[in-house]
Amino acid sequence: MPRKIEIGFDRYFKRAWMDYCFNLMASGTDPKQVRELFLEFLMKDLPGKDARRKTFTVIKRIWVSPLKELEPLRDDALKEKPDMIVHWVMCMAAYPFFSAVADITGRLLSLNDTIHKRQIVKRLYEKYGDREIVERAGRHVLRTFVEWGVLNSKGRGVYQSTEKIQIENRRVFPLIVEATIRTNSKRILPVKEIVQNFTLFPFQLEQLSYENIDNDRIEYTRHGLDKEMYVLKNTFR
Repeated sequence: MPRKIEIGFDRYFKRAWMDYCFNLMASGTDPKQVRELFLEFLMKDLPGKDARRKTFTVIKRIWVSPLKELEPLRDDALKEKPDMIVHWVMCMAAYPFFSAVADITGRLLSLNDTIHKRQIVKRLYEKYGDREIVERAGRHVLRTFVEWGVLNSKGRGVYQSTEKIQIENRRVFPLIVEATIRTNSKRILPVKEIVQNFTLFPFQLEQLSYENIDNDRIEYTRHGLDKEMYVLKNTFR
């Protein structure tokens, strides 16, 4: 069953914060200690106790205690380096709102190298309703994109595209495929739709077209002569 769409991702994140939490979990740190260490790590950037607590609440669902259905994806991600794509796919899978902002941003950038926040917020209102939290959370996600270097902020709500990121680690391709299928609330997606998915706008994904991923959670298949598909296996749904 598709998961209920919610906001959730309502704080901005610096890349260093994501890396720190990732490294704690990857090294086997107890989740309770992760919370303490992460909150301490944030003190310089976020002096306010409430701000640190809310920030941990968001990242907890990504790296510390994801939904049960995402635990295998998280566990595989923790075996890799904390590259941008690894953080990105986990944010996609954990937070549909993050994916929605990324999708809208990617679609707009496909039409013009320069976009405005009001264009994104307008489309978010259409999807989530005209609520203050939608605009605020959208602003936080956009700031996260800027902090991570996948958008350039030109001020006054204007953003420009940046050079696409080449993915050199082929081991992350299964993570990309699984997260993209889950984000679309489907069990099956054509390879072409994954490669051209606007949610993954910061990344160069053409090489994914030449992969044949088949593991314990993803199955590669063909429909007809030339339609390549990836399917989520029933064993972990």
